[in-house]
Amino acid sequence: MGVMNKLRENTGVILWILVISFGVIWTLQDSDVFNTVGQPTGNIAVVNGADITYQEFQQAVEQQMQRMREQMGGDVTPQMQDMVREQTYTQLVNTQLIEQEMDRLGVDVTDAEVMDMVYGDNPHPVIRQQFSDDSGQVDQQLIANLAQNPEMRQSWLQLEDFLREERRQNKMNTLLQSTVHVSERDVQDAHFRQNAAADVQYVALNYASVSRDEVEITESDLRDYYDENREDFRRERTYEVQYASLPKVPTAEDSAAVVEDLESLRSEFSATDDVAGFLDRNGSAVSYTEEFVEASSLPTPVAEAVFADPTPGRVTDMVVANGNAQFIRIMGTEPVEEPEDGEPDVAVDIAQMALEIRPSVATLRDLEDRMDDVAFYSDEGDFEEEAANQDAPVDELTAQDGDVTFPSLGQSRALRDFLSSAEETGIISDVIELDDRFVVAHLTGIQEAGYRSFSDVESQIEPRVLQQKRKAVQVQRMQDAYQGAASLQELADALDTRLRTRDGVGYDDNVIPGLGRDLAFTGTVFGLESGERSGVVGGANAAYVVEVTNWNDPEPLTDAQRTQLREQLRAQRQQQVVNQWIESLREEATIDDNRAAYF
Repeated sequence: MGVMNKLRENTGVILWILVISFGVIWTLQDSDVFNTVGQPTGNIAVVNGADITYQEFQQAVEQQMQRMREQMGGDVTPQMQDMVREQTYTQLVNTQLIEQEMDRLGVDVTDAEVMDMVYGDNPHPVIRQQFSDDSGQVDQQLIANLAQNPEMRQSWLQLEDFLREERRQNKMNTLLQSTVHVSERDVQDAHFRQNAAADVQYVALNYASVSRDEVEITESDLRDYYDENREDFRRERTYEVQYASLPKVPTAEDSAAVVEDLESLRSEFSATDDVAGFLDRNGSAVSYTEEFVEASSLPTPVAEAVFADPTPGRVTDMVVANGNAQFIRIMGTEPVEEPEDGEPDVAVDIAQMALEIRPSVATLRDLEDRMDDVAFYSDEGDFEEEAANQDAPVDELTAQDGDVTFPSLGQSRALRDFLSSAEETGIISDVIELDDRFVVAHLTGIQEAGYRSFSDVESQIEPRVLQQKRKAVQVQRMQDAYQGAASLQELADALDTRLRTRDGVGYDDNVIPGLGRDLAFTGTVFGLESGERSGVVGGANAAYVVEVTNWNDPEPLTDAQRTQLREQLRAQRQQQVVNQWIESLREEATIDDNRAAYF
């Protein structure tokens, strides 16, 4: 009987393991978990002819949502849900591409390899964790019972599939990682970049010191710049959008309901000996910390209510602060040695039974229904008029194709998808729920991708050409003076400027006095030996010549540091290889994205 109970316990653990990662999502398909009654059918995506079903996608989304709820200890906001859907979709597509590539490369796992993961000298961690006896040894009899028990056969097959797929993925990872090599020179160079510092001296001529009168800019100069840098002025598909919105704010009835709920807790809150547990059980928005705080550390309404009479045991009247209605119980006080002028001479330990004043479900439903009316009636009527009928203000924004963050609205993948799928102007979106409001969008204009005209960008081009002209002047001045200068001091004197010095320039020091932000400066410095001088460099904001006067070399690597740094470099490069590999798979793949049909 004990063996059977252990088997049943292990079965639950095994099934849980099978659904904790995207890498084994296909096990859920095999076990028909996704065939849920009432869910939409069809494919959320088709990857090189392979289906990713809506049910599969939705199940994975729900798993991720549940993890987020557990981690956050609360609800997942609409915009976070958008993010989860996006990440889930990307991961499912990537998983399918990886599976297909492993098939193409012939990455496979034999039955013997699976058996070795179960019965071998070095069992898989899942086997060791779930089937070990009291001495820590794997109980082979328990495994045999599971494998041979007809009632447990499906669980056993799923365990085998899990082990097989993980081993297959490990083989693929090993194949990718084998392409990464970190040499001793790589380690030494990285150590030097991270820890070395140079003492330098330099002479600089800022471009901004060249007056506008010293350079001539013609229309031909501007047009030449436009032609040579045409890609800088490439415009993605651009949308002009009107949007109506209603904020998610609580009504007077919502506030009254919260106050009523809070009032019902006052007596018990005043008397309980387990304050922390009481707050936790009743969903207080503020936890009990048992810390003493001074008045200046509290929101003004809270401080006023507490310090009006900081007698231990007292419970204040209702206080509203930071969107919460609350009672405050004073648990204790302690003296403040040197209070600020006008501040109380005691600190308090307080417990706050606080409930957030937020819109009720009924209020949110009403707001959404009103915005749904805007969307519905605007299809045939006037958008602004229908929005006005619902007291929903109308604003405007401009967005480019692929934008996911919008002015005044924040992130919305739903709005991005609505715009990207648009084929004509005048269309109205469904209601889009954001964290703080409901929105309906009206697409008023589309400008297809292309290049902005010269006239549109002429005002942007002129400052760039002016900078180029000033740069040319200062670089030439520096080069002329550099030819006859035996030292940087002579160069500075010839240019009527000063010789600058800076000690301890590190590889990541990108802001240099007299130069501003200039990535080329440290790159130039780290390419010089001690006593070596650069040529004339046309930097981001100035022309300059730099000389390294001394290198502060780092301490030699210890064996432990060398090993750690090598592993860091290897991990970074392996991640780069994996990312580039997956990106190449996506670029070569045919992916039908059907998300717009579902949400």
